[in-house]
Amino acid sequence: MAARSKKSIRVRLIFFISLVTAFGFASFLAVSFIISTQNFERLDKIKNVYFPIFEMSESNAAKLERIAENLATAASTGEMDFIIKAREQAYELSQSIGRLKKIEPDRKRLVEIDRFSESFQVYFNQASKYSQQIASGNVNVASDPEGIIKISDSLQHCRKMLNIFRSYSLKNFQITIENANRSSAIELRLGLIMALVTVILISTGSVVITSGIDVKEQE
Repeated sequence: MAARSKKSIRVRLIFFISLVTAFGFASFLAVSFIISTQNFERLDKIKNVYFPIFEMSESNAAKLERIAENLATAASTGEMDFIIKAREQAYELSQSIGRLKKIEPDRKRLVEIDRFSESFQVYFNQASKYSQQIASGNVNVASDPEGIIKISDSLQHCRKMLNIFRSYSLKNFQITIENANRSSAIELRLGLIMALVTVILISTGSVVITSGIDVKEQE
């Protein structure tokens, strides 16, 4: 009878250890799956959304500067080829803005992109027309200082809007990477905690059950 009781307790011990181990493994697997899924989504956004947006923002800022330089060169040298180059770059910038709108997930930023697009068109129309008139000799810079000031203000406004958007896109890019790294660190800590809890439960349960065996043997 005592042997049967002892065997029964040992079976319970084996069952308890198996149950706790399975529960600990299943819990870690579930948490790991959730965090890994979230990180996959973050990395997917980095690859297909935030990095392309940041990259295009940088490229658009460079295009804007080249456009301004070409228009200024056309006005100072009288060569129309620089205006043609500026028009080509303006077209590329407009195309880039269109691509940007397709992947930008924030509606508020989409409104800002539209505003920048409108501001850029105003600037480019003013600047290209003015540069063309100066290059052709129809307008003298000294006789129309207000025109230069107006164009300069439009350019500065475009630069300001682009810089704000660039800062926002860079911040989103960095935050998403930080969140992915933080989630990975949390996953590692949770794994260690669950392993420790599992060991404690198994050890405690084993002591309790084996104590029961000793009591039975003494009886």
